[in-house]
Amino acid sequence: MRQPSSSKSSRIVPYLAVLIKSINIEGTGGAAVQLRDPTGDVSASFNQSVFKKYPHLQKGSVLWLQRSGIFMDNCEPLLVAVADNIVQVRICNFINFYSLALICTVLTNKGLATK
Repeated sequence: MRQPSSSKSSRIVPYLAVLIKSINIEGTGGAAVQLRDPTGDVSASFNQSVFKKYPHLQKGSVLWLQRSGIFMDNCEPLLVAVADNIVQVRICNFINFYSLALICTVLTNKGLATK
């Protein structure tokens, strides 16, 4: 993911399609998640509300996010998401970078990127 230029900053990303590379459920019910989009990888923190609303999330799922916060500290981005940030979920048994790019294109063509 492209990073803001300052060492400590935050911003809201209007829309983002991401692939879940890995999920590590935490004792609080939230999770540390590794995500991938066409520009690269980013670490994420998902609030427990995400798993209450979407208990079927797994590695390989594709998420269409809106208004997610990206926080920077020491040049390491962290995306933070709650259930309300998720517009759409696609569960896939096998997906790769090219499939993610295709899903991004389809979602954009459906007008989700201009809501």
